[in-house]
Amino acid sequence: MSLIFFGFPGAGKTYFGKLLAEKVRCPFVDLDELLAEGRSGRELFKTLGEKDFRKLERQALFRLHPAVDSVIALGGGTVLDPQNVSLLQTLGHFVYLHAGFETIQKKMIEHDLTTFVTEENPVESLKVLYQERLPIFEAIPAKKVSIDHLNEAGVIASLRAIWDETHTLKHPPSHRSF
Repeated sequence: MSLIFFGFPGAGKTYFGKLLAEKVRCPFVDLDELLAEGRSGRELFKTLGEKDFRKLERQALFRLHPAVDSVIALGGGTVLDPQNVSLLQTLGHFVYLHAGFETIQKKMIEHDLTTFVTEENPVESLKVLYQERLPIFEAIPAKKVSIDHLNEAGVIASLRAIWDETHTLKHPPSHRSF
């Protein structure tokens, strides 16, 4: 089963997903890269608009291969659609990379995540987006890793523990008697 990372833009889904995939020696899939096919996910979002972007996103979900254990990083809005959540639950276990508003705001400034907010009032529109998505993210059954108070090694250790736990459950030790 795959681990499927979701959370706010800037929470580190791609960054930590790549690091974990390297550690556990499995494929890494970034859904935004898969659907953008060489373009930036943010650029594609801006060009197409949200409605058409979400259609492409859904199509990309159907190209994921459930038979291969992978680490999958979703776009920030992928899990807003309950049908996407249902499909993804058949592919693996959700991991919610949680970040507080202050962390997301800092990442927005550092990494120019302005596609997801208005130019007139980016902080206020980010706050609205955060408040809209937080209850949805919190309601999805998932292992939660908060990145606010962990350093990189702490986040990776938490993610590795989740990987080991989910893969031990998949392949439980044999209890045969001889």
